[in-house]
Amino acid sequence: MTPRMVAANDTIIAPASGAGRAAIAVIRISGPGARSLLEALAGGVPPARHASLRAIGPPARAVIDRGLVLWFPAPRSFTGEDMAELHVHGGRAVVREIVEAALALPGTRLAEPGEF
Repeated sequence: MTPRMVAANDTIIAPASGAGRAAIAVIRISGPGARSLLEALAGGVPPARHASLRAIGPPARAVIDRGLVLWFPAPRSFTGEDMAELHVHGGRAVVREIVEAALALPGTRLAEPGEF
């Protein structure tokens, strides 16, 4: 199997917490489109490194969940790029819906293993 070529300008998203049962799940977003993705899903960007309670869902659709949103601008982030975290309820359906809503936005793809 040939490895997939990863573009440097990709914005990636993936659940960062474990796949098992949990009360809270963390979804991580990184890349040049992280800010616009956060604006689209959470209605704006909170102050850097401050948790903000927000309604989370795609534009022009019902809210999927309410959770904490954090913004980490480059270069002071875990990845060195613009990065965001969504701390949401841990149900698989909630996590799946949020990730799918993000993937529906242009320039966003699911992170490959080891990219975070």
